[in-house]
Amino acid sequence: MILRIPIGCADKKRALVYRGVIIRLVLLLLIYAMAEEFGLYFMPEDTVHDDFKYIQCAKYYVEQSSSLWDYNAFADAAASVRQYVSINNENFWFIYNCILMKIFRGEYIIRLLNILYAGISIGLLYDLTERLYDNESAVKAAGLLAYMPYPVVFCCFPFKDQFVMMILLYFFNFVWKYKENKCSVKDYIIIALHITVIHFTRSGLDMMMIAFIGLYVIIDSFRRNRLNFKTISIIIMLAFVLMVGGSALLGKVIYKLGSYLGGRNYSGSRIMRYMAISSPLDVIKLPFSYAIVALLPVDFNVSIKTWYGMIARINVIAIPIVLGNVVQMIKKKTDMVFYWGTMFFYFSTLIMSTMIYRHYFCLLPISYMHFSYYWNRENRSFKQAIGLASIILGIACVLYF
Repeated sequence: MILRIPIGCADKKRALVYRGVIIRLVLLLLIYAMAEEFGLYFMPEDTVHDDFKYIQCAKYYVEQSSSLWDYNAFADAAASVRQYVSINNENFWFIYNCILMKIFRGEYIIRLLNILYAGISIGLLYDLTERLYDNESAVKAAGLLAYMPYPVVFCCFPFKDQFVMMILLYFFNFVWKYKENKCSVKDYIIIALHITVIHFTRSGLDMMMIAFIGLYVIIDSFRRNRLNFKTISIIIMLAFVLMVGGSALLGKVIYKLGSYLGGRNYSGSRIMRYMAISSPLDVIKLPFSYAIVALLPVDFNVSIKTWYGMIARINVIAIPIVLGNVVQMIKKKTDMVFYWGTMFFYFSTLIMSTMIYRHYFCLLPISYMHFSYYWNRENRSFKQAIGLASIILGIACVLYF
């Protein structure tokens, strides 16, 4: 039966991936069937919204291009949705959509591949959580990613964030395999390719990935008194990257930090206004922002006649994960370096994403992973208290947001 998880670890992982993909495929059929009622896109059809923008660009390219790759047609197609390729290097997802729609003559392929990436992400999260914690936590974390409404619905639309999530999960697994001396040449080639693709998909995230692996390996090596050739090589590589890309990265960080420090208009979202930092004292919000990301999007003021409006209401069921993540921050960690490394990565991404909630989607597995381990070890009274608090906060969200 599809609802029964097999006993073996490999079978559990396979079952979660299988169910996660099947649920998403069924939902995709439902999205097409209910297009007149809810629309074909996550939010209303407007080039302000990325999923519609990517497809409109690709449709223009399919009509105007004379070959599989036509740069002039691509530049015109991108400009039609206000993406100017001459001044913006984050063009990979636009090119990806254009090429695939040129080959397959339909946007369905973008959605199907996103569902495939979601299935791979579930498996990668299972592997990472099992490496860091244990099998029981891996089942729960992968289960949350497989079944929670927001990850299920969001990946059925042509956003790039599911693809970014998959790459980040592969990256974190790579870091852990590197620590255990289990990386092959293929792993190094794949991670180099991934970082390159990320540079042209979400610029800035690539430098954070390089900084994460460099700092993690260095700190872990010093902690274990294992300053070997590999560690020295990582130090040299990190220094070289900072010398070459440090100036450009600093400029990008300053620009995006300006947006995070109040430069954006948050009038459409009360919870995003809460997360924004506008004074030095607001820095205390960062740890709570880590937990709140698991709740996004939540908004009861938008029309329920869109997929976004529906998810923005249903997502209050993530409140126990929010509360659990707040509590587990003060708990003893199995690997302090990796945990606080992921937290640093998390906070950096919050800032670099300039308060765009969709950009936080790729961070959900981190919340699910850490939450699952500590939740499995709490007693019944604690879980009941979290449940009661969740009900109270859920009511508050309905009234306030």
